Amino acid sequence: MVLKDDLEEGNENNFAITTMLDTKYDEDNEEEDSSKHSGSDTRPSEDDKRTTKSTCFSSSTPPFISYEQFMWTVFIILSALAIIDRFVWNVWPRQTYKIGSGNAGGDRMEGYKPGPWSVVLYDGIARISGRYSIICYNFLLLTRMESWEDFVSKSFIAKYCLDCRNIVNANIRLHTYTGILLCILTLLHVWSILFPCVFHGYSATVVVGNFEWPISERTPTKCSVEDVEGCWPGDANPDLKQMGLQADDVFRMVEMTIFLLILMPLSIKWLTSQWHAGIQLHRLINIVYFVDIGKYYTSASVDDLVSSFIDISTFPNFLIFIRSQKTQPPTFMDS
Repeated sequence: MVLKDDLEEGNENNFAITTMLDTKYDEDNEEEDSSKHSGSDTRPSEDDKRTTKSTCFSSSTPPFISYEQFMWTVFIILSALAIIDRFVWNVWPRQTYKIGSGNAGGDRMEGYKPGPWSVVLYDGIARISGRYSIICYNFLLLTRMESWEDFVSKSFIAKYCLDCRNIVNANIRLHTYTGILLCILTLLHVWSILFPCVFHGYSATVVVGNFEWPISERTPTKCSVEDVEGCWPGDANPDLKQMGLQADDVFRMVEMTIFLLILMPLSIKWLTSQWHAGIQLHRLINIVYFVDIGKYYTSASVDDLVSSFIDISTFPNFLIFIRSQKTQPPTFMDS
């Protein structure tokens, strides 16, 4: 009888302990569920871990300078050196560069073209825009290469040297601002030959030269002081007060006006509304400009040690650009 009572009492105690444990378990689960719903879970998620790792990485190894600041610095220095060389040193003038049946041209080594200020302005614009276009065109290709963005952002450059977190937006800004200036200077380059006609009453004559590779035109025979019909007076003749144009000069006026002043703004507008149409038109303009700068700056341009090296790199840059440029609209990242 006593043993039976003890067993019954033990069962009651066990039941009470089990009930207490179940109640505690339910309370713990309720607290855990409430903490999840309230967002106060103290355990770090995978996203938190990645964020913490990134924060620690960026704070422990801060980059020396931002990618955009570095690219602007390099571009400005190279452009300034190329332009200054054309006015001051002229390390490698055109007459030392052979192509086709003769020299690539003749650079004035001292002073400017003779004539009034409009002639000097034309000469200065031609020198500045010529050197700038060689540097800038390569830069424009580089800033739209997805392979370049991928290489920089995944290399030691992004880890130790440059802040590349906003490289996509930075490249778009670099491409836009330098490209706008290139369009302006190119239009000035092709039209400034008529400045003396507008401001100082010079006349203009067009004389067709001889065809020369690559798709260019060799300067025809120059006139003497006497105005002989059919001869070329030179691009600026102060004695005859005449500006001499070749067929290629007229062609480039029409070509660049259509492509840079009309089709370029249209392609930019389409890039924001009709991407696939806009990018194809943009690529067409790029091909036309590449052919123009290639034929012009290998037969009658400014070719010093710096610009010649960059000019040689233009063709492989162009091929890489065609293969690696984006086929989808660029994804803008937060600054």
